Amino acid sequence: MATGKIIAPKIEIFVGSPIQHESERSVIEQLVRLLAADSLPAVIFANISLSSRQVDFVVALANLTLVIEAKSYTRPIRGGENGPWQVQVASGDWKEFRNPYAQARDAALAVRDAMRSFAGTEVQYPGAALIFTPDIPRESQIYPGDFKVSVAGSSGLHAALQARQKVAWSLDRWKAFAEHLRLTPVSTVAAACDPVLFEAEDLLRQYVAAFRHTYTHPEPLVPFTCRLGDETASSDDVVRLVANRHADILIQGPSGCGKTLLAGKAGLRFTEQSGLAITVPVKDYAGGLKKVLDREVGLLSGASAATVLGAAKRLNRPLLFVVDGYNECSAPERSSLTRALAALARIYEANLLVTSQCPLARGDLLALRTVEVPPATPETKTAIALNATGGDALPNELEHLLGAVATGLEARLIGEAGQQLSRGSSRYALFDAFARKRLDDMASDGIRLLSQVAGWLSERVAFSLSVRDLDRLMGQDGAPHSTATRLRTAGLLAQRGDRISFAHEMFFDAFAAENVIRRAAGRPGPVLTALGAPQNAERKSFIIGAIDDDRLRDQVLEGLTDAQSIAACIAGACGRAAREWAEMRCGALWERLRAEALGVSFRISDQGWMNVAFEEATLTKWTALERAFLAVMPQRMVEGHYLDEALDTIGVLDRRIAEEGARLRDEARERKVALRSALFANSYVFQSGGASGITHICAHLHGGFFRTTRDAVARTIQRRLGGDGLSPGQVYLLLMLSRGAEVAAPLVVRALETHWAGAPYHLQLDLLDAARMCRPANDSDRAALIAAVEALPQPRHVFISTMIVEALQGLGALEDSEREHIAIAREEVRQCLADPEDTDRCAMAYGLHSAQFDHPYCGAYCEVIADLPENERKTLLTMAANGAGDTAFFLAPLLIDLASFGDSGVGDSIARWTALPPKDSVMPQDGVAVFVVAHIALARLGCPLPDRQGEAVGHSAEALIACGAILYWSNRVELDETTRRHACAASLQVLVRHERGAALDVIRHCERALIEGVRHLPGPAPVERSIVNSFPVEVAEICRHALIGTVSQVGYFRHYSEYDRRQNLTLAIDVLAYHGKSTDLSLLRRFATDPALGTSAIAAVRMIEERLAST
Repeated sequence: MATGKIIAPKIEIFVGSPIQHESERSVIEQLVRLLAADSLPAVIFANISLSSRQVDFVVALANLTLVIEAKSYTRPIRGGENGPWQVQVASGDWKEFRNPYAQARDAALAVRDAMRSFAGTEVQYPGAALIFTPDIPRESQIYPGDFKVSVAGSSGLHAALQARQKVAWSLDRWKAFAEHLRLTPVSTVAAACDPVLFEAEDLLRQYVAAFRHTYTHPEPLVPFTCRLGDETASSDDVVRLVANRHADILIQGPSGCGKTLLAGKAGLRFTEQSGLAITVPVKDYAGGLKKVLDREVGLLSGASAATVLGAAKRLNRPLLFVVDGYNECSAPERSSLTRALAALARIYEANLLVTSQCPLARGDLLALRTVEVPPATPETKTAIALNATGGDALPNELEHLLGAVATGLEARLIGEAGQQLSRGSSRYALFDAFARKRLDDMASDGIRLLSQVAGWLSERVAFSLSVRDLDRLMGQDGAPHSTATRLRTAGLLAQRGDRISFAHEMFFDAFAAENVIRRAAGRPGPVLTALGAPQNAERKSFIIGAIDDDRLRDQVLEGLTDAQSIAACIAGACGRAAREWAEMRCGALWERLRAEALGVSFRISDQGWMNVAFEEATLTKWTALERAFLAVMPQRMVEGHYLDEALDTIGVLDRRIAEEGARLRDEARERKVALRSALFANSYVFQSGGASGITHICAHLHGGFFRTTRDAVARTIQRRLGGDGLSPGQVYLLLMLSRGAEVAAPLVVRALETHWAGAPYHLQLDLLDAARMCRPANDSDRAALIAAVEALPQPRHVFISTMIVEALQGLGALEDSEREHIAIAREEVRQCLADPEDTDRCAMAYGLHSAQFDHPYCGAYCEVIADLPENERKTLLTMAANGAGDTAFFLAPLLIDLASFGDSGVGDSIARWTALPPKDSVMPQDGVAVFVVAHIALARLGCPLPDRQGEAVGHSAEALIACGAILYWSNRVELDETTRRHACAASLQVLVRHERGAALDVIRHCERALIEGVRHLPGPAPVERSIVNSFPVEVAEICRHALIGTVSQVGYFRHYSEYDRRQNLTLAIDVLAYHGKSTDLSLLRRFATDPALGTSAIAAVRMIEERLAST
């Protein structure tokens, strides 16, 4: 029944005030429809007030009086007959609201009282129904109702109307009652509703139409497989989860894997299910979401975010906030962003969909299910390319290019423009062909202008230019204005206001490469210079791939010195000629590696690792180009290449080690050098300037994040590991390569039995680590491996003993012993608690706390301490905090656990740790973490802050004390914000003494301190652990002065080095990226060519430009 139609003559509606909520409008529409269908005469009171109690509906039939309370929720709810009810928000927490069952019951009582007062006699109790529209949310746990109040979704309304009462008023009496209450009769459902509902509907209709138009991608999403927890899920499964509001989702994966497309499709599907999706462009986030939301919503609807969200709430439309590109928010701002998102979702009871390349900061604040999206697989890239061709098969020569590209965009371009590419084309040729296809007869002029625009932007370290600068640029070249128009319509350039930029950063990269080649004019020097510039860090493959001149390409390839360019060549991204050159060079490299291994010699030396060193005269003098090839070799090996060459070279080197061991044995014995382990370590573990080529490869392979992920490679490694006649170095290599692939437990047993005796120290460590990783093995294989480890001879090295214990622990061999140890741990705790004031027992308490982290039976101590009554556990932790030494480990979690009791009586035990950390600390990050936690914990407990000013020696110490005070006062949440900021004023004045150059270093240490679990600290508001978030303007000014460099920066710790200086300046650049102003652009551009800081500076310039363009 349409809301504007005249109500059936037998149904009369009276309103106290216009209906203002969608849930009530939905119920009255359904009431009228049901009553009309059953031809039941009725009187309906809507939105009336009786004795200050609001009543949604009273339905009067000839033999029924029914009071209805209408509710609507889109997220799970829970509640009982008594007490408040709760709705679950995106953080996983539960937000309280009034008990609707009690509201319906009390409304029925209020109606009965009003009827009795009007009639002057007793009246029958009306029936009552609590109706959720459209239904009770999934996974809700609510009181099912009783004889007083029935509880149901909208489908249960008809049943509620079927109830009958023995005594009821006549409808005429109800109309007289309506007149007595001064209710207003209306002739349509629409007339019963506030016009604001219809205005809200129009606003949301316009918004949704604009959202769909904006975010509907021209290319359909090609389905792909991802990980949802421990299960495999399709991209379509994720879309359904979001659209049906089954989960709040974090989509995590690398660039170009399809996260944004997947989120876009999910958001669009959500709107098809009557929901409202709002994109949150967090790259513009700077401490608050209001401005970001207002701009996004305003572009789509012309209204403010508050207006649109208010309309959605009034109409009870499900809400989804799509947070695309969480990683584009600066690291210092991410904790603040997470808190803001949690608050936003809580206020509006909304769903969240977040995409990110990195984990969320303070992810504990949001209960998101993580969807892991892997890089685009060959199958997915092929499907995307075929989709772009319209289903036409790809030429065979494009298959290799598909393997070289990494993103879905490039795969689409291959499909769209690939027919124009020749065999063995580069990534650059792909973008060039795409542009030529789009521009057609204007291709030459268009690409020339694209090259000029990219060059103009690169020179200035900028990412957009004004329309006026574009006009001037075209004027210099005499290009017609129609060229720029064509570039925009072709989707190569984009205009936002009066700013022009490339439609996608990869187009910028491609045509910046074209500009490099054009300016080089056949000279290799400018090309090599450009390859070394930070602004071209992501353009190397484009630049090399843009070279068509064979002579120039050969000169440039032979002048390369960086591994990134070499890897791009090997992958085929730079074209077939560059790939063939790289493969030839790899073959020659292994020949030289083998020749070097044949001739190396060693010497006993106090300056060498473990008192042994290579004879440098016997080492190959590797060129910069060869060193770049050495750097890429570990990744090639885990991909399955050059395994035979590597094993052969290592076999040669192991024979030289044996020969040199025999030659040096007497000298080593005399000087007490562990020769066998020292020779092995120098050959495969420790790299330095004076090391062999294979040493560099093995050291990078062992110390890097290289993992074997291909099944065929894993099978090859396991087959080799099970072979006979392996040398120690060969076993070591195969164990390194096996990381990422499970090594069969029987193979590890065989390796232990065959190679343990006489194995060098580092090989023994890796054998035990391989054993530890075999926990997934079946019971019999695991039992055999445990027996093999237990049968190892008693080691003479403490670290080997520790590794044996850890291997057994990892295999589950200590579980029975750990259970048996519970009784011992419990007795130790009992003895410790016998005298809480005893100094020795306090030290013992710290040992018991540490045993939870660092003990063979750590599980036993965790269980015993967790099972203690709260007062005894608090006593034990207090003793531990008092008994720990100044350089003890695990102090930060101890202080957090202690403060989480919320008892200010433990303040003295925490206050001692607000002292300055030792300046000569070997673990400075731990010392600062304890310092930061102690200040925050004291504040959350409301305890006074000790005065440490007298302990400060030097400007850095004063600055660190000031940082501690700011963190303390920022967390005194019982005080109002004005009071807190006033309390920080004196400390801020210490930090802004720019002439001292001491603030930035200590701010960095506080910001980067690794602290987990602060959410357990007491207090009604989230913990503030960032000085940058609290005082962004002041910190930004500190950063400016540091980057200007008029004053030398100093560090707090004695080992302050050039590395620390670079880290400090990197933080300064990152802070300005998110809190800087237009005037900071020139300062940041000064660092664009700095090898260490250039990449960060360029990213900062880009972020400021984008932020300025959006305001």
